[in-house]
Amino acid sequence: MDDMQNISTETAFEAFLDKLDDTLKTIGYRRGIASFNRLIGEPHENLEKINEDSMKVFLNDRHMDVIRHWKDKVTDPRTHRRTQIFYRDFLAAKVENNPELFKKANDLESVIVAFQPEIAAKSYSRSELGQILESSPNRDLRKKAYWAGKKLDDDIEEGVKDLIQTRNSLAKKLGYKDYIEMGFFFQDLDEQELRGLFDTVKKSTDLLWNETLENARIKLGVEKLETWDLGYYFHRLMPAPEPERFPKAQIIPIFNKALTSAGGNLEKLPIQVIVKDIPYGGLCMGIEYGKDIRILANPRDGLQWYDALFHEFGHGIHGSLLDTSSYLVASGDPAFFWEGVAGIFERFVHQPAFLQEHFALTPEETEQMLFLNKISRIAWFRRIACTCLLEWSAYRNEKNLREKHADLLEEYTGIRPPENSGWAGNTLFTTHPLYTQNYLLMDVMALHTIKAFENKFGRYPGPELFNFVVSYYIRPAGWIPWREKIQNATGSLLSADALVDYLLS
Repeated sequence: MDDMQNISTETAFEAFLDKLDDTLKTIGYRRGIASFNRLIGEPHENLEKINEDSMKVFLNDRHMDVIRHWKDKVTDPRTHRRTQIFYRDFLAAKVENNPELFKKANDLESVIVAFQPEIAAKSYSRSELGQILESSPNRDLRKKAYWAGKKLDDDIEEGVKDLIQTRNSLAKKLGYKDYIEMGFFFQDLDEQELRGLFDTVKKSTDLLWNETLENARIKLGVEKLETWDLGYYFHRLMPAPEPERFPKAQIIPIFNKALTSAGGNLEKLPIQVIVKDIPYGGLCMGIEYGKDIRILANPRDGLQWYDALFHEFGHGIHGSLLDTSSYLVASGDPAFFWEGVAGIFERFVHQPAFLQEHFALTPEETEQMLFLNKISRIAWFRRIACTCLLEWSAYRNEKNLREKHADLLEEYTGIRPPENSGWAGNTLFTTHPLYTQNYLLMDVMALHTIKAFENKFGRYPGPELFNFVVSYYIRPAGWIPWREKIQNATGSLLSADALVDYLLS
């Protein structure tokens, strides 16, 4: 890349971008393999060394000078779009690829991955801990499981605080007020719009949520609900078919069948599923877009695991069918857009016909399951609001984050956690900052799209769905801005109207 002084034509500049793309693609593949092997406990290349190689590209001032010079001069629309994405990513890399920041995040993630909770000196996997919280009628055991998981919060809290301050400091060096302002600018999101969305979700569901809390309290026979009660209520005490009616062994075959009916074919996609106890519900890793997509998961029986894995398959479809002519443009959409695409396929699980066809549910059981899905979703949305507002407070130097966390949980979920309960163990704070809102925006985008699809084709998911999503949302990758893609697909700008309709139905 030392011949940049010869980049005097647009054609030469395009060749320069091609070289950068090829280099970054190779580094991205190495990072994907190393991250995957670390998660499954296999030997792996040192991630800090990989980041150093990435830094040599992203943090090279001469590279940025060329991109900055050409970003408003190129005449070809496709090259112009590509240059804008390169400029954004190279600027963001001054923070995200900073060696000090990367080392801190990498060290914290290693602690998170290695963490193994204990109850009475006995080690448990995260999956086993989750099973206790969801399934054990022993309230004292659920409480112990809650606190066992919370030990991670204590172990990493100071490290997460330091990581947050490091991100803030780096963002300020680029001229931003804080990391929040920078992060939302690069994601093309607006903080006030998000706060308004949180408020809309809360107000539209307050009545139903308060009824749910009272029903849970009565059903559990307790005077006061605690944090470790709701999961058990949702999974064992709400009227709904038993989790065993939704066997984990059938998740992949049923998704394959559902995708086929929607016009796709899972067997033709480069996706493999690996079962492993990981600190996430599921994780799709794009080792190489279009060629090697891996899904890590450790599912249990229960419809929520179909929900989680269908979502990850949605990510897998996305990573499999992108226009990969430019490595950076292939992943050029903001993260929430990727979640929205995954959400379109995840929503298979929420259809009455799907439940009756694949699990032989009666109409009454179907109604129970759909109601449980909605209540679980409302609980999730409220936790998303808490997590986001807490994270934003951390970046704005909130002094007592434990107290702030408790206040937010009480406001949005109606249940105050025990005194001095930690907050830092949410893995996204370390690995994916300012990401949590994307899971709410996912349903905003998915339901907005599904409503438009139903208006055009009559029903969701119809046989046209796969090609519809691929042609409008996936294949174009970042070559078309996300707002334009949504408007092209649905005929309107993105709005939360369909989400509110769902919550109030």
